[in-house]
Amino acid sequence: MDFTTKHLKNLMEEVYLEPPFREHVAHALEHPLNWRMERIETRWFIEACQRVATVNPLLLELAKLDFNLVQSIHKRELGKLSRWWTDLGLAQWLPFFRDRLTENYFWTVGWAFEPQFWSFSDMQTKLA
Repeated sequence: MDFTTKHLKNLMEEVYLEPPFREHVAHALEHPLNWRMERIETRWFIEACQRVATVNPLLLELAKLDFNLVQSIHKRELGKLSRWWTDLGLAQWLPFFRDRLTENYFWTVGWAFEPQFWSFSDMQTKLA
């Protein structure tokens, strides 16, 4: 990690980088890859690609559609989980019980964001 950080910082200081590459290097230094959540990183990358003129507009549009589609699936899943949590009524029976369903779901989606893993995120959110 020190090797990569040292050379990326050296690139930023000594070498002229075009603005899109400079932005990517600065982002990599600020948030290492292993600290990032993939879906949030996808959003950042889509926005960064919009500022580059050489990006294929069709691929950019497909990436936006995919992001929005998966986001709507997550929103629908969270709505179902929220109804389940309300119907369960643990927060009313046990006042010391923490009401952190959305936080648990967001954490779970950080691990497995793909729509085909909906059962994992559903069960993990309920168990957390």
